[in-house]
Amino acid sequence: MKIKLKELLAAKELITKLGTSNIFPMKLCYRLFRLVKDVNRELETFEEARANTVKKYGEEDTSGSVRVMPKNLGIFTIEMRSLLEEEVEVFNLDLSLNELEEIIKIAQDKKELNNNFLTAIDLLNLETFLSNKE
Repeated sequence: MKIKLKELLAAKELITKLGTSNIFPMKLCYRLFRLVKDVNRELETFEEARANTVKKYGEEDTSGSVRVMPKNLGIFTIEMRSLLEEEVEVFNLDLSLNELEEIIKIAQDKKELNNNFLTAIDLLNLETFLSNKE
């Protein structure tokens, strides 16, 4: 599935939380692990590009950190916004929101997770990765 880098950044923590949870059936765990690997790979590449751009428009300060210079902040911001809009390909979970909600309800009923496992924001971020099937 295609997704923008900014959406991956917004959902990274949630995907990691889901990927490290032991409440899901084996088939879903497999899918989640594939998604986590793809997301981590894409975000690692994003971070390399971001760091390279910081070096391009920045200067090293006395502590050894590289910071974007105020005179270059505009062009840096334009390049970052453009990069965040870049679409990348990641594994498709092929799971509907209804299916995920049912799995979570079963886990809650078994007391394997608390009611706050997924917040409303988590569900909004997760929706990007779910299929449109009912």
